[in-house]
Amino acid sequence: APPFFFEKPVKSYCELTFGNEVGYLPDGTPMNTAGNMQNHPNMAGPDLHVAGSPLPKAVFVNEIGYLPDGTPLNKAGNLLNHPETIQADPHTPGAPLPPPLKGYHNEIGY
Repeated sequence: APPFFFEKPVKSYCELTFGNEVGYLPDGTPMNTAGNMQNHPNMAGPDLHVAGSPLPKAVFVNEIGYLPDGTPLNKAGNLLNHPETIQADPHTPGAPLPPPLKGYHNEIGY
């Protein structure tokens, strides 16, 4: 497989050492039933994930409340076809944007 298949995106896994630390494989398979445990379900332990427990922090472009093209999330997708369901824009004018995850490229002074 090409190397990028196994790439660990820094923004998606900024607080994890390994991508599977959340208790699931990328395809959604719980770790307690992964691999050979599919063949031996009677030996599989309990699912260690607790419903409602927080997922690890991730950084996404849409976190600020807008899509990359500037569309506010309260008007994204099918919501424009149903204006009666559109909620207020949660963005406060003048509110600061979050800083970049790894700082700015020009922070070093040149």
